[in-house]
Amino acid sequence: IALGTDWMPTGSMNLLRELRCADSLNKQYFDNYFTDEELWKMVTSNAASVTSTDDAIGILAPGRVADISIFKGKGKTYRAVLDAEPQDVVLVMRGGKVLYGDAEAVAAFANDCDTVDVCGTGKRICLMSEISKTLAQLQSGAGANIYPAFSCGEPVKEPSCTPTRPPAYNGITADDSDGDGLANAADKCPKVFDPIRPMDNGVEPDGDSDGVGDACDVCPLDANTTSCTVVDGNDRDSDTIPNASDNCPDNANTDQADTDSDGKGNVCDACPGDANPGAAGCPKSIYEIKNGTVPLGTSVVVNNALVTGKGSNGFFVQVKETDGNYNGANFSGLFVFTGTAAPTLANATVGARVKISGRVTNFQGQIELDNISEVMVQNAGPETLPAPTPATYAQIKTGGTLMAQLEAVIVALPAAAISDVSQFETFGEYVLSDGIDTLIVDDFLFKANPAPFSGQGFTAVRGILTLRQMVSKLEPRDAGDLTAGAPGLASFGPAGQFARVGTTNNAPTFPQPLTVQLTAAAQNDTLIVIVSGSGDLTVANVTVLAGQSSAVVPVTAVAQNAGVTLTATLGVQSRQATVRVLGAAEAPTDVTLSPAAIGVSPGGSVQITATVDIPAPAGGTTIALSVNPTSAGTLPASVVIPAGQTSAAFTFDNALTTGSATITATLGGDTGTTVVSVATGPD
Repeated sequence: IALGTDWMPTGSMNLLRELRCADSLNKQYFDNYFTDEELWKMVTSNAASVTSTDDAIGILAPGRVADISIFKGKGKTYRAVLDAEPQDVVLVMRGGKVLYGDAEAVAAFANDCDTVDVCGTGKRICLMSEISKTLAQLQSGAGANIYPAFSCGEPVKEPSCTPTRPPAYNGITADDSDGDGLANAADKCPKVFDPIRPMDNGVEPDGDSDGVGDACDVCPLDANTTSCTVVDGNDRDSDTIPNASDNCPDNANTDQADTDSDGKGNVCDACPGDANPGAAGCPKSIYEIKNGTVPLGTSVVVNNALVTGKGSNGFFVQVKETDGNYNGANFSGLFVFTGTAAPTLANATVGARVKISGRVTNFQGQIELDNISEVMVQNAGPETLPAPTPATYAQIKTGGTLMAQLEAVIVALPAAAISDVSQFETFGEYVLSDGIDTLIVDDFLFKANPAPFSGQGFTAVRGILTLRQMVSKLEPRDAGDLTAGAPGLASFGPAGQFARVGTTNNAPTFPQPLTVQLTAAAQNDTLIVIVSGSGDLTVANVTVLAGQSSAVVPVTAVAQNAGVTLTATLGVQSRQATVRVLGAAEAPTDVTLSPAAIGVSPGGSVQITATVDIPAPAGGTTIALSVNPTSAGTLPASVVIPAGQTSAAFTFDNALTTGSATITATLGGDTGTTVVSVATGPD
């Protein structure tokens, strides 16, 4: 046994305080089991032995390194160290070099050391030769909140050395001398702290049943004696078979029976009828693993498992209804965690039969296999997967009655609709609801594309049920696991459309017709309800015919309005679009040219577009055109933007060989320009 210091929240600040703690524990709870010398050795020779440095330090002997601490004797031996206070440390050396101690003692060996008062005794500490700093510089650099280097008396907030018991225990009392919760009259070790542990099954340990507890029994394996049987280290189980050749060195078995010839005797073989040499696990079924028959932490081998789904860091397997060991859907599925890009993952292909060697574990509530050492293909297949097990959302949701039983099993669920897509972009998840219960759909095996939308319906849903982050989730394997219901409303637009009073009468908007778009072709004639936010623009419902995916929305302009919001609704889905209603004679007032700058080759031509702020009225809108200098080239004197449109293109024929020209478009008092430059380079 060796002692060492720990960080202050849980341990002692230095070895003297650690020794004081051990000494207190030994006196109060261990009936002085350890002698003063044995405690002293815990910080000297024992500590050196434990750290494998006893060839150099740990004892005072010629040829050893002089790592030495000297204390005031006070007429004592080992007790002088055990009872020592900070001021009692006379000298500390490392490798024969004096580092700290009484001021006069240090001064005899070393210069350039700082003085410090330790509990009324002058000391010196030699830092400069070690860290090139004085004590003041070190303290300043460490800051004001550093824990003190020593304490005169018990340190502030020092962790307790008193063993802590649950509230039912009252510590040391008149009836419980060692404070272990066992009354003296019934305590087999009344002076030694030996509380009953969970592993003791409610009984104070007494291996030889002699009425003396193991903790205080000189010979805990030999009853009523202080002369202990000597154990033969070469035959630990005392069955006359040497450890080296004993197939159960810790369990007596003189017959050495080994039915499965795996090198493990029957009495110490977890599966004596199935060979599992070395650290190999025993063959177990998925049912035994999932229903808790196999304890967590057990190494197992699963044979002939059918792979049903494969993700980035593991795969699912399941017992098929036609398998000889099939015993129902409950507990018939299992997740196997291999880790990302593991070589074992490559052998797990969907539809293959595999042999798996791993360890049973519980990860965030999911009983699975990890520490996978082998995934061996037994039949590549691919084989038809198990038929989905029918279930309801109430049964398999988080906390559902069949959530644990059907975890990792392929399930079939009834109709549902998407109620939440807020986590799809971040985590690839969305939420299904049957109107009462909900279930998260995850993307471990398959991610929906295009992205799902709120209100999207499915007539049937399939996938592998799994437990992730303690939450029940469904893992669709492909798009075929999601049978789409009636299509949803994908869009209502495009944006930036117009209607004109006196012209637009139950007619499409312009320049482009306002259109409702479904996510897929309508299975039947589908009514879309259209509502206007203002009487300045009236609309009517539209129907997307069966087999079609869109319909134009006619509108009627009643009065001029800068923006009327229209809302299209299909079931619980709504989409909005804004339409500007133009007055009967309202005309454009702003014009721009694009591109704002453009290159042209000598003698070449470029096309330029004039755009106005609103669609042109009946008869169109004329835009005057000019170029400066006038000799730069030719272009039409004007361009007409047709009625209902917002732009028109024209051509400029360049006459320049170098330099640039400015083209100007004029509409009333507004102008727009573009610069045409002669490009002479290779492009």
